[in-house]
Amino acid sequence: MDNPIAVCVDRNPFSSLDALVEAVAQVGFARVEWFEAGGEETWSGAKTAPQLCALVKRHKLTPQYHGPYEAPFDLSRDGETLRPPQAIATVISTILDRAQRLGASLVTLHLGSCPPGAARDAALGNVVAGIRLAMPELARRRVRLALENHTQAIITDALGDQPGDFDRLMAELRSPWIGRTLDIGHAHINNHLEEFLRQPFDRVFNIHLHDNLGAQDQHLPVGEGTIRWGAILPRIAREGYRGPLTFEFFAQPAAYQRAMAIVRGATPIA
Repeated sequence: MDNPIAVCVDRNPFSSLDALVEAVAQVGFARVEWFEAGGEETWSGAKTAPQLCALVKRHKLTPQYHGPYEAPFDLSRDGETLRPPQAIATVISTILDRAQRLGASLVTLHLGSCPPGAARDAALGNVVAGIRLAMPELARRRVRLALENHTQAIITDALGDQPGDFDRLMAELRSPWIGRTLDIGHAHINNHLEEFLRQPFDRVFNIHLHDNLGAQDQHLPVGEGTIRWGAILPRIAREGYRGPLTFEFFAQPAAYQRAMAIVRGATPIA
């Protein structure tokens, strides 16, 4: 597979932003996905974002953005109640502001969680309605929104952990600006990997690659868990997917390079 390979970064293990971006480039990544976990403006702050934009441009990298999904950024849930559609669109707009400051035109988002006592179908319907309200802004900004499958191993009552959720999303949100981030690790935990791989790939904008042992969201390097990459990667290639393959694990350069060799087919794996 010769897809562009990205790395998802949610923290800086180096002494400076310059060292961080240089390391990403030296490993051989073509893209970097900035993940702001917990809602803090780790990367998109007024001082940090301009520096990152300049560094990414200097190293000829393409930026992506992974939005926060915990409160107050949970799309579906506002405290103990369902977030109304207009408020969901407002949350999305705030996240798009952050992505724009980083120069990212591909944004990954989770769907949120279902509050206690609420009907899951109603929660998902609210999210669909909120995203629909955000569609004109996506088109105006020319930003693609990729909705990611989640797992109950991270958040209880998570939406988007079932393949059927995405059947509904893609049927009701018909826009070239709205698609999916297929997270292989999450699908493996939920025992839905086969079903997700059978869904159409025409609106898959991003694929997250990380491994686990099937129960916890461990974000292990590719090849260090129980996912059968030797079967999964050729299937993705046969679907004609040409978008980014985003490593969502945190490792030393040697582990990243080994994972790249597996993805490129240079290192065989079962």
